[in-house]
Amino acid sequence: MASLSFKDGPLVWIDLETTGLDAKQNRILEIAVLITNGNLEVVDEEGCHYIVKSGSEALKEMDEWCLNQHTKTGLVKSSQESTYSPEEVAKFVLEYIKRWVPEPRTAVLAGSSVHFDATFLRATGPDVIENGGSQIWNIIPDHLHYRIVDVSTLKELCRRWYPTATERWKHLSPRGSNHR
Repeated sequence: MASLSFKDGPLVWIDLETTGLDAKQNRILEIAVLITNGNLEVVDEEGCHYIVKSGSEALKEMDEWCLNQHTKTGLVKSSQESTYSPEEVAKFVLEYIKRWVPEPRTAVLAGSSVHFDATFLRATGPDVIENGGSQIWNIIPDHLHYRIVDVSTLKELCRRWYPTATERWKHLSPRGSNHR
């Protein structure tokens, strides 16, 4: 598939895993990206996925739930073994997005509770402080349109308006699974 333009309605689906919920105190451990056109057709089945190198400081930032979950899924071990710095990952992810959506402010950021992810991408947390105050991750949202598609809005509305239908969703990705 060729690169996408504004008329294609590109969506950049991003999912992060972090050391916690506070973008000023925690850091990004993992980022996954899929790009679709406006009809939700994936442009590259492989997508883009990186685990960010972290040290012992990342473990100290995690609360009990986060540490247990990321240990269970293997993310703690993978992040300690990763060779990719936050700066490298941000650059690689932006290059990937630009390969499919070269024109700035054309693609819309999308995801589930993606406002959380957007907050981390714009944050001045530990990665920024350790980088001498330079922003690292903001190069990604700076390339994207200011609008956001957050599918958790649909989930919340369905939960309120169609509660019996949403009961079935609970079995699709049960709590305690290995999903990161």
